[in-house]
Amino acid sequence: MNDAKKSQLLESTLELGRNWALAVAISSAGAAAFYTETVDGPVNWEVRVFIGCIVASLAWTFFAVLRFDEGLTRTLQGKGKLHRFAGWVVYGVLTLTGTLLVWQVAKFADNNAVVKICDSMASSPESKTYRADECVRLRAQRQAKIDRLEGN
Repeated sequence: MNDAKKSQLLESTLELGRNWALAVAISSAGAAAFYTETVDGPVNWEVRVFIGCIVASLAWTFFAVLRFDEGLTRTLQGKGKLHRFAGWVVYGVLTLTGTLLVWQVAKFADNNAVVKICDSMASSPESKTYRADECVRLRAQRQAKIDRLEGN
């Protein structure tokens, strides 16, 4: 592979990374809007913003992979069945990876909300929230880390 082809492939890969980072940023903004607590705001605007951001992120990921595949095909100049099949495999794997990456952003925000709720109930051992499985597991995990750091 000559230097021009290597340069095109590198540029296509870097562009894919930048586009994925943008897709994650868009979905993160949607997750932040979804988990924002409001007192007097429009009804369910958080859900609409979240869904809009996720759809935009997934579309951006799809188009980024499509652009990467176009650059890869141009770089390799593959016109045979093997090149097309390899292109579709790469396209499918990258699209699935990008979709999972975008979807996991929402899970991170959800886990952060659970941690905040468990922390807010630390002084109320009689509450159901304090005794919830997630909060019990979180406290045990933290205690194990504290014991490890203190050498116990």
